[in-house]
Amino acid sequence: MNYFIKFLWFGALLKPQCWLCALKRNPVMPALIAAGLFYFFGISADIPEYLVSAKWLIGGWFFGMLLFICTPRSRYKLVNDGKTLYVFIYDTCSKWKISVDNASHSGIVRVFEKNGGKWRKSGANIIIRGYDDSLAETSGFLLIRCPYSSWQLLGNGYNNDSSPFILGHKIADYAFVFTLKKPRVPKLYLLHGKKVVTETALFCEKCDYVTLDEEHTGYAEAEYTQLETAPACTIRQERGIFLLAKGKDTFKLFKLINGAQGAGAYRVYTQWFFVLKKDGRRTFSKDNKGGYALIKNLSD
Repeated sequence: MNYFIKFLWFGALLKPQCWLCALKRNPVMPALIAAGLFYFFGISADIPEYLVSAKWLIGGWFFGMLLFICTPRSRYKLVNDGKTLYVFIYDTCSKWKISVDNASHSGIVRVFEKNGGKWRKSGANIIIRGYDDSLAETSGFLLIRCPYSSWQLLGNGYNNDSSPFILGHKIADYAFVFTLKKPRVPKLYLLHGKKVVTETALFCEKCDYVTLDEEHTGYAEAEYTQLETAPACTIRQERGIFLLAKGKDTFKLFKLINGAQGAGAYRVYTQWFFVLKKDGRRTFSKDNKGGYALIKNLSD
């Protein structure tokens, strides 16, 4: 019973953006048009039965509006270490053409945590501009995009109250950069299995075209987790993207994948590689600091 009490949110009736969304996207809107036609013809023909039918249609439309507004468009159950996180997303999108199943439109998120049979509201409601649920089943992560393109993580111990996790700006799939004001040190967050790997990076970029020294290339988990992630020996064959990160005095190269076990982040170890960009080609070579040094930039 508690689930349905939390599931139905009558506070949405006080949100103008929820009403605007329902007026444009609710499938019962044709009932209101039909009620108007019944009312028009009932007045013209002076037949009371038309008015009775119009009242039933208006009543059905109003009930449909309440259900549309008060029930979430999407809901997720994230379980970790005996705690269950329930995430309800209520629709506020007022665009005509966007698909109902499209996850890139706006909404209001409410989070509840269940621990030992007890429910509690986890933090305040969150206004979002989209979300990513591709890791909800495999890793137990739900990614929500807050205003100003900043992303937040929910699940696996990260709720919206005592331990919110702001990932920052997305630079690639499952890779985010967050800059602290004091000290001003950019943090690179990589999602790996059911864990978030943290790296210090002064500069990051997604690399679409990378050529490696295939004979001397190996892969290793960005952080050893003892979790169900793709074995490092199979990463060579996995489809993914490369991410170049610059530390204090060296470069690191990562390969990010989304396999059957979920997202994975792997360090690339090789003798040399080069990155092809629109502004030219850059060549990197292994250094004595465990990373790589830029030895040639053909755009210079």
